[in-house]
Amino acid sequence: FSPSDKSPIDFDRQKKKDGKLFIFPDVLVGKRFYFFEDDKSPWNDVSLTVRLGLLEGQVGGGIDIDFLKNLRLTLEARTPHKDKGEFNENINRYMARAFFSARFLHYFRGYIGIDNFIENAAISFGITTDWYDEDVRSVVALVATAR
Repeated sequence: FSPSDKSPIDFDRQKKKDGKLFIFPDVLVGKRFYFFEDDKSPWNDVSLTVRLGLLEGQVGGGIDIDFLKNLRLTLEARTPHKDKGEFNENINRYMARAFFSARFLHYFRGYIGIDNFIENAAISFGITTDWYDEDVRSVVALVATAR
């Protein structure tokens, strides 16, 4: 988010000076649909993932289309933050974004896209990390050892 005073996102200045931390969790449930599974080449695999739940702490969801092994198109939408005096995005309807991403070096994904394309579009880009655990038992074992 832009720290500029001209930004459409409004922070309560006193809270910002007090060092208030904002945390907005993502908790989503999704279903992946595979296409062209019978084809032996992984380059021809296409999948569609539909997700719903909390996106940045608000009700939302997304659709991902994975293709050509490492490429992804994503569309996400969620309700806006409208907490006057704490965090207000000044969005009337909903926050929607679309972006294209590519995986590289197995655990990283670079992306470029458009945020808030419904009302006040802005270009976004960056690098994220991806970690896939095909075997959930290792995560359960980690949680059990933490006790």
